[in-house]
Amino acid sequence: MKTLAELADKFFEGIDFHTISDDEHAESDRQCFKRMLNQFLASGDKSDAFCVYYCFSEIFKLFGDGYGNTQKLLELLSDHEYHSGELLSKHRDHYSHSVYVFALGLAIYANDYTYRTAFLNFYSLPDNNCSHVHFLYLWGMAALFHDIGYPFQLAYEQVKNYTEELWGKGAPPYVSFGNYYEMIALSKEHSAHITNALKTDRQFSTLNDLFAYGLNVRMGYDEIEMRERLATRILKQPDFMDHGYFSAIILAKQLLARSGIGLTEDRLDVLTAILLHNSLSQHEFKNKYPVSPEVHPMAYLLMLCDELQNWDRQAYGKES
Repeated sequence: MKTLAELADKFFEGIDFHTISDDEHAESDRQCFKRMLNQFLASGDKSDAFCVYYCFSEIFKLFGDGYGNTQKLLELLSDHEYHSGELLSKHRDHYSHSVYVFALGLAIYANDYTYRTAFLNFYSLPDNNCSHVHFLYLWGMAALFHDIGYPFQLAYEQVKNYTEELWGKGAPPYVSFGNYYEMIALSKEHSAHITNALKTDRQFSTLNDLFAYGLNVRMGYDEIEMRERLATRILKQPDFMDHGYFSAIILAKQLLARSGIGLTEDRLDVLTAILLHNSLSQHEFKNKYPVSPEVHPMAYLLMLCDELQNWDRQAYGKES
């Protein structure tokens, strides 16, 4: 039986980072990335998880300038989890968890012919180095950033937990979010930028418009109903606040803030994969059906790996 590190290592065998960068550091980048992932899988330590985030961000320059523009997102998640999670009855780590999810996806892609073929066929890609590097880029965004919106759920859970401790379970007050539509609004410039990148004539006023469009294209869900459903679930949600939704919002806004990057269909797939990963389709969807790798390979892999990854998750909550 092989370890996860050995299975993930296979992804890096034969892959050439010169398709990302032509400089002399391409091979050392590949070796460093592989070594840091192995080091994390051996230790599970948060400090080693940081090294994986750092390598990915420096290599792909996700938000423009390497890790510097990524740092605030990840450190805020880590700090909020550590300090705020202690106030909840049950809460688990998401910072290191996301790196485990990342490693699982690499292992599946490298070792499972069926999934790899589904991904390549879906995007009409040949089975070559450029395609594998492109998978690494998309999967890194999906896996490493799928929980960055968790502090929004933490705030919701804290109020709920506090009132339940005072008065017991029943009908506790719940958190909604002010300035909601200001947060998801798209400027005319960003809207035009998205329309151009997606090669469509559609206009997008909010990120909900964009998400509804992406879910319609891949999953066939009605756009009008989906736009309304997304807003209602945040503004009038007494039972459950979906951090997957906020993670997709945050990543979309970070990508839009970077000049020279387009929200192409495959990047939109990353956003809707994150949107779907926390069981969105289990909550009040009409015509809901399971995600398959042939329909949405990014969402399928993220949901699968997120469900599988439950070992070595640090517990912060009082009863965890």
